Amino acid sequence: MPRITQSDILHSFHGIREHFHDFVYLSRITEIIISFMPEGLPNQKLFLFFLYLLNMLESSVQIQKDSFYLISQIRLLSLLGYAPRLQGCGRCSARSLHFYPNSGTTLCRQCAANFPVEKETPVKITNKAIHFYSHCIGWPIKITSRRLKPSKETLSELSSLLDIHLTHLLHKKLLTSAFIAGM
Repeated sequence: MPRITQSDILHSFHGIREHFHDFVYLSRITEIIISFMPEGLPNQKLFLFFLYLLNMLESSVQIQKDSFYLISQIRLLSLLGYAPRLQGCGRCSARSLHFYPNSGTTLCRQCAANFPVEKETPVKITNKAIHFYSHCIGWPIKITSRRLKPSKETLSELSSLLDIHLTHLLHKKLLTSAFIAGM
């Protein structure tokens, strides 16, 4: 096996370490990656995605940071295969505004009645949140973060929905979730 005896840092991303919020939200992205990826398994797509986020944060002052953090989290979950399905009922594709965390999808009233989710309280979401989420999944991060200007309510709604989704998937709350809530 090869042994690494020396390495040099080519780019330290010092600017990100100087901004507390950037550091905290990148810590959240890192915690999500560590939680879902098996240890020691190389993933070039994921590495390049994370490197892209670091470069975007350090080079751009024009992006709306709160939406950028959320867009990055949504895209990461999509890349990992754990993004919630919000663009229609997960069973019949009908329009629905009720997200069921145990199913990881929205369900229409008819499918929810026929599916064993009666004891689960759905999370109500708005059309604005679904519209923004759809663009986050479909558009490149750079375009999404510059073109879309979501309201604070939309960001808050999607953020809490993703928190609920991640808590359900991991069977625990992310450490950074509690830290960010306290900020």
